[in-house]
Amino acid sequence: MSVRTPTSPMMTADKPTDPNASSPHGSHAAPRSGAPAQETIEVRVARGPFLRRAATRVMEWCRTVLVRRRIRDLGESVRLVPPILVYGGSSIRIGKGVCIWQHARLIAHNGDDGTIKIDIGDGASIHPYAHISAIRSVRIGKGALFASNVYISDHDHDWRDPDDPPISNARVLAAPVDIGANVWLGERVCVLRGVTIGEGSIVGAGSVVTKDIPARCIAVGAPARVIRRWDAATRRWAPVDGG
Repeated sequence: MSVRTPTSPMMTADKPTDPNASSPHGSHAAPRSGAPAQETIEVRVARGPFLRRAATRVMEWCRTVLVRRRIRDLGESVRLVPPILVYGGSSIRIGKGVCIWQHARLIAHNGDDGTIKIDIGDGASIHPYAHISAIRSVRIGKGALFASNVYISDHDHDWRDPDDPPISNARVLAAPVDIGANVWLGERVCVLRGVTIGEGSIVGAGSVVTKDIPARCIAVGAPARVIRRWDAATRRWAPVDGG
């Protein structure tokens, strides 16, 4: 989660850097006495020999060329790591410099209406096994960073009548999802229909987002709740009442 790829946003600028600051991965309480101090370390990505990297990119491109042709609007320098599943590519837009890792699923239903249903902003990095599904609209802002196994959907099956079960009624309940710029979603985060996550917010691993999260907040839990908010005056993540 912490390793920065060439297409990933820098995620260290807004993180706490002092030993008593908290991390969105764990408890938001101050470290107990005697706990090791936290430090900020820059990750140096091992790039490997140029020819090996070039050969890898060529193989990736060859294995995803058919997928690329199905996507309606594909920006420059997009990296798609195979295997990847794309359904409804005529309703998908991917911005420049985006990296989508292996085993991702991008599914746009009812793509014959000519609208963009999945819109991924420039420079986003989406790690393996992501599942993004839309029937109305899922918008992902510039520089978003998603860990592995993230699930985002703007719809649920219509479950409201047990005598008309989801497996046979062929209906969904839908509402748009909007994820702002530079949002960081941790491992196995689920974002459900109708949710807006404001720019610069962080959602901790395993959280289920069922309600809006304001900009520049840290949220955790199932359902997710805001526990910290960025204080521009002190340049710290300040605890929220009840968080």
